[in-house]
Amino acid sequence: MNWDELYYVNRHGTATPASYAVGGAVTANRCFQFVSSFEYRMSGLNRLRGGVQIRNDRTSRYQRLEDLLGGDYLLNVDSYLIDDEYYGDKIQNDLQHPNRRVGVGERYGYDYDLDYSSYGAWVLADLHSTREAGLYGYVGGRAAQVSFYRDGRYEKELFPGGRSLGRSDRLSFTEYLLKGGIGYMFTPSHSIEVRVTYGDVAPVADAVFLAPEYQNRTIADPRPVNLLSGEVCYRLSLRSVEIGLSGYVTTTRGESDVRHYYDDLAGEFSNMELSAIDKLYVGAELGVTVRLTDRWSLRGAAAFSDNTYLSDPAADIYADRDNRPVAVGATAYLKGYKLGGSPQTVASGELRYSGRRMWTAAVSVNYAGRNYIYISPVRRMRRVLDYATSPEALQEMTSQEQFGDATTVNLFLSKTFRLGSHYLTLSGSVNNLANRRRIVYSGYEPLRMVRTGSGLDRTVAPMASRYYHAYPRTYYLTLNFRF
Repeated sequence: MNWDELYYVNRHGTATPASYAVGGAVTANRCFQFVSSFEYRMSGLNRLRGGVQIRNDRTSRYQRLEDLLGGDYLLNVDSYLIDDEYYGDKIQNDLQHPNRRVGVGERYGYDYDLDYSSYGAWVLADLHSTREAGLYGYVGGRAAQVSFYRDGRYEKELFPGGRSLGRSDRLSFTEYLLKGGIGYMFTPSHSIEVRVTYGDVAPVADAVFLAPEYQNRTIADPRPVNLLSGEVCYRLSLRSVEIGLSGYVTTTRGESDVRHYYDDLAGEFSNMELSAIDKLYVGAELGVTVRLTDRWSLRGAAAFSDNTYLSDPAADIYADRDNRPVAVGATAYLKGYKLGGSPQTVASGELRYSGRRMWTAAVSVNYAGRNYIYISPVRRMRRVLDYATSPEALQEMTSQEQFGDATTVNLFLSKTFRLGSHYLTLSGSVNNLANRRRIVYSGYEPLRMVRTGSGLDRTVAPMASRYYHAYPRTYYLTLNFRF
């Protein structure tokens, strides 16, 4: 970036608005929470616990001017609309203060609050037959009334009046979670347990408001997310060996999501509303600790999961500048695809030595595999798939990339010094000892497409994927003093 050129353009006149500026997106959170609980011991080892919780949050989001780059001031207008053929006369970000001059440190662009409140209560009964062995279990539930709304501080000219200024409609949801478990203790260190959870959870505000920076509009039918989860856990603790094994199944149904992007087929910035998203999480986890001697120990952990989309979500796309429908009643064909973002097979092993005089040293080997890219719903909609003119083009549109497996080695060393009644600990570590620089730990398919030609000669192809790489060899040094 040629910063000198930006400064030159801003300084070409006297007392004129800056053409370029540096701004920051600010998110400020305020939270109030009241919690009260009770415990009642029933007969034997049985007890009843419960409580109430009141929570009130406010999240303030706004743009703040950080640097004028040599300019005198910035006008609080929508620069993207200045030369727009249809909306060039509706550029004001705030009709309450048109053409306001913005200085460094002041707000501009957008300014709004998200107010959230929750009033709930919970109860849980713990039931035990005996202290040493036998059946035990628990049953409980939680219920809450959750609501939130947007409070806009600017009256956007594109969305005048209550469409952008002031409070939106308050959205209210009833949350509830029912959970229970039953287990059997063979001994205090050997047990098996089954757990079940079911309920509805309110959606988050970012998955409900279509474009909260500028308007109060929400998705068509906001609903809570339904959750069903089951888990089986086994635990064995002996003198030299500890084993923990669990398996789980979780489904979520009715999720919603909102995406903001430039739609290349329509040729304009758009907001996409996704609804009826169902997901499945299935997996197993294993943890083992072996005490080889008083000084040496071996630890291992592994997890395998299979996380997939269970449904083809409904998709509605609207133009960002006027909410005009771009594609309504469409379907994103996501069923059967893997959920991206994290590896679905992981394993780790560590050999640790705890020496005399508070020395500790460890070496660990870590593995991650079956890691998939975040998929784009745009590529998997009929309006895009129709441009695939060959099996190869269709495969390019619909295939899901799997990242390569990754293995790293880490080292750890620490020493603790006793200073009277105080302790000083010096520790250091080296991560990714082999300095592997091509490990991809996450990535996503852009929502944008590459469009060429027009009319019957138009072609559409996916835009290149974006990747996040793990750190190369990294050194850490920590000094800790306890008093």
